[in-house]
Amino acid sequence: MNSQSACQGCYVHPNFLQHQPVPFIQVPIIAVSLGLTDNEKEILQLLAESYNKYLSLNDKLEFDDLDFVRAIHWLQSMIALRVARRIDPKIWRTEPLK
Repeated sequence: MNSQSACQGCYVHPNFLQHQPVPFIQVPIIAVSLGLTDNEKEILQLLAESYNKYLSLNDKLEFDDLDFVRAIHWLQSMIALRVARRIDPKIWRTEPLK
């Protein structure tokens, strides 16, 4: 795993607050044993690709990178919640509210 990665599910550089974004370095997702589906792994890879593409944009304001990173983290948490629901459905709600 990239020594700069913040966590297995985090594909952005942990030093984003320094306003020196560094592109994601492709690493294999090894959390298969934790229950990621192929589609979920693909989504995480696409999020990483979108972050790299975002870094190439010009004319960003000072907190645009931070806002984008927060949005990526929120989306990653949605994937993590799906895994948590499958692993322990008694703790994580799996049925829609009625």
